[in-house]
Amino acid sequence: CSQNRSDSSGIQRPILLSGNPGNLSALLSWTPYVGYKQSRQRIQRLIGTTWTDIGFADSLATSFRDSGTLACNQTYRYRLLAEKSADTLGTFSNEVTVIPFDTIKPAVPAVLMATINSANNITFSFIKSISTDVNRYQVFGSTNNGPWNLLTTLNPPFADTLTFTQTSINARVNTFRYRVVAVDSCNNNRSDSSLIHIPVRLTATAGQLRSILSWPLYVGFAPDSQRVQKL
Repeated sequence: CSQNRSDSSGIQRPILLSGNPGNLSALLSWTPYVGYKQSRQRIQRLIGTTWTDIGFADSLATSFRDSGTLACNQTYRYRLLAEKSADTLGTFSNEVTVIPFDTIKPAVPAVLMATINSANNITFSFIKSISTDVNRYQVFGSTNNGPWNLLTTLNPPFADTLTFTQTSINARVNTFRYRVVAVDSCNNNRSDSSLIHIPVRLTATAGQLRSILSWPLYVGFAPDSQRVQKL
């Protein structure tokens, strides 16, 4: 009658969610819901076809960083659910997508040793990097302190200990150096180079009813002792 009007309802403002990529992470931020008192806020990520809680925030929080098990250059979808106090109701934010990047170098592989097997082959072995996103290892070699050359690239799957044997060389007269670099699966981030290892090159000269042996010390680790053997 006479177009009598009620007072206006309470103002409701939905959550506006935004997302920014980080180093193997996603930074989510939002404007809070306005209209009712919240008990908590649930941060959800779409995993497969299911929206899954990945974290919780109190009613006053406006940001959250997801840094769990994210890979670079993959798309992740997020949303926020603000739960109403003393109620089972809640309101959803908009959905956002985030594509993390990666500028973190892999951890350096730990070299075990380089050992001369015969006059024409040397085996270089190392322990794989502790970084989980490595997709290849590059082994470099140098002859007689010359320039470093890429000798091989080792691809997955990776054992805990990896080896490379260089053949068709002359270990009697030449000195060989080795090092390894880990390269990750995103943006070709490269680890720092491993320690350089140089195997022992033994030389012998004939004496009066004796053999005189000499050698440079192994480079790469400090031996506890050195054993001289004869066949």
